[in-house]
Amino acid sequence: MKSPRIYFDTSVFIGLIDNVQGRQPTAQGIVRYESEQGSQVHTSIMTVNEFITRTFDVYHADPQCADIVKTVVRSIRDIAIIHAFNDDVATEAARLLSVWGRHRKLNPQIPRDKKFRWDAIHLATANILGCERVYAWDDNWNDFPKDEIPRIGEIISPAEAPQDGQVGLFD
Repeated sequence: MKSPRIYFDTSVFIGLIDNVQGRQPTAQGIVRYESEQGSQVHTSIMTVNEFITRTFDVYHADPQCADIVKTVVRSIRDIAIIHAFNDDVATEAARLLSVWGRHRKLNPQIPRDKKFRWDAIHLATANILGCERVYAWDDNWNDFPKDEIPRIGEIISPAEAPQDGQVGLFD
């Protein structure tokens, strides 16, 4: 049987590793649940970039900053397979940004919200990979048109481990 493909947005790692907003127990529950399911966890190189930016913000003056960054990257790699930003992801992310603009009825000539640009990279990566579950703490993802991300099984946001009999967002 093929292992389920799961995607973790940066926010899951921020909760798991840094316990931001007290999310560590919830994130640990997600990791435990997915481990029990035999899932393969995936993320984007964008997660590494977003996370270590936070690390540099906190530890920039620490002489051990480079080592702390390496430890953080290793922690992410211990949990997830990290996927590169490539032409396919760039193209899919741009398409999703366009969909988002039309969905939100934004002026397509103005730049999209920078935060959603990064979210689009995460969604594009998960859609290309065909992930069964995508975890995030991004409310915007909940009203993204499902028919535009058909290879994603469900988005679980706010992130929490599924319970027996729980109906997913897109079920």
